[in-house]
Amino acid sequence: MNNKAYTLVEVLAVIVLLSILTTVAVPNILSAIKISKEKTLKNQEEIIERAAERWQIDHQEDIKTEIPVCQLKKDKYLNNLKNPTNKEIMDGCVKIVNNIFKYSNDCTETCSEQ
Repeated sequence: MNNKAYTLVEVLAVIVLLSILTTVAVPNILSAIKISKEKTLKNQEEIIERAAERWQIDHQEDIKTEIPVCQLKKDKYLNNLKNPTNKEIMDGCVKIVNNIFKYSNDCTETCSEQ
């Protein structure tokens, strides 16, 4: 008799090992993806803040406390950036307090007001 087939115990052992590996690996992979998206979002916010700084330097006659992202796009300081967590275009503003530029979604100015 040719005995090249796997026994039920061997198949079950492989299934158990694979399920253990999966339960350990999947949460780690999901966590790594989440951390990566958070870092990407922070980097994109910094890109927007640096664009606002450049805009403010070039427009010193127009001192603002808030610069809408749409203004930075309109004046070609910035391209569209998508939020990696929800895939939406990042349309907020940069608030300027004590010469510190900080991206925010809570804005009072829009491009239509300018």
